[in-house]
Amino acid sequence: MFIFDKFKEKFKNLRHKEVVFFVIIIVLILLVWFFMKNQTKTTSTNVSFSNMSAKDELTYRITDAINAISGDNNSKVIIYWDRNENSTEPSFSSLFEGSSSTADNNTKISGIAVVCKNGNNAETKVRITFMLSNVFGIGANRISVYGKK
Repeated sequence: MFIFDKFKEKFKNLRHKEVVFFVIIIVLILLVWFFMKNQTKTTSTNVSFSNMSAKDELTYRITDAINAISGDNNSKVIIYWDRNENSTEPSFSSLFEGSSSTADNNTKISGIAVVCKNGNNAETKVRITFMLSNVFGIGANRISVYGKK
């Protein structure tokens, strides 16, 4: 209680200008912290896809969407591909066409596994499964969502 009493006594002796200055300093610190926190979030999404293969780009985009749904920034995604031996490396847009048919490149997604925060939560699991199933035209039985420990 001795420290609290000292603090209380000093606080009583403060002038009005010092209190305002102290409040302004705290507000500035909070503003700097807020902007730095938001800046790290936005810089992580600025990725150049020009150097990525179509499959890597798709994996990145799926991971980014799952991060947004689950509230996790470190989700892990594994995409299982059905690919004929004669097929070439697909383009990004053809991956969507190939998901439900073997249109141009004979490459399609046969399954997706996801590990993310709240993956054991029923709502998160359903939202992720529904999104992936609708986007890629694969059955929900081909999508596995697990939570992190």
